[in-house]
Amino acid sequence: MKKGDLKINKNYVYKIISVGSSNISILDEAINAEYTLERHIIDKHFIYGYARTVYSIQGKSIKENVIIHQINHGYATKKWLYVAMSRATDLNNIYIYKGKNELINEESIKTYFTKKIEGYVKQDLSKGRKIDKTRYITVDWLKENCIDKRCFHCKEILELKEITADRLDNNLAHHLNNCVPCCLTCNLKKIQY
Repeated sequence: MKKGDLKINKNYVYKIISVGSSNISILDEAINAEYTLERHIIDKHFIYGYARTVYSIQGKSIKENVIIHQINHGYATKKWLYVAMSRATDLNNIYIYKGKNELINEESIKTYFTKKIEGYVKQDLSKGRKIDKTRYITVDWLKENCIDKRCFHCKEILELKEITADRLDNNLAHHLNNCVPCCLTCNLKKIQY
């Protein structure tokens, strides 16, 4: 944000030094500069420093406690958790709050897997693979074989947003007897060969 000679940097930490009824004074500790801004500007352009996204602090080292929230969220991956944890300079300062599974409920899983199966049908039809609807992969198969299960190839626990059904014989459709649970990484590696 730039206003006259005042330049406030994005993803930068400022210390609040006083709060008035219509303005807030902040301190840039790096250059020991104090700024007084109207509250509506603070509300529009700032987030409070008690909470940050993982990627907004990427590249920073944190000496204080790091509390990581929502590791059970459907979009939280191992890579995301690694970035969050690697911000701490001392692993003893990391606290993990699991929270509730916001995306992992019965209806959202059913919708997610239904769309995945629709994609498999399109793939199979576009490649001319014969589909037998009585033997085709189902939402129940994906739930039973993939949620909290391991990838058939690398044996890593499958993360919800990276679940795929890998065909053992790529000439055949996504039939129940032709599929194994697979992580997206392993499935994409197969495509390259």
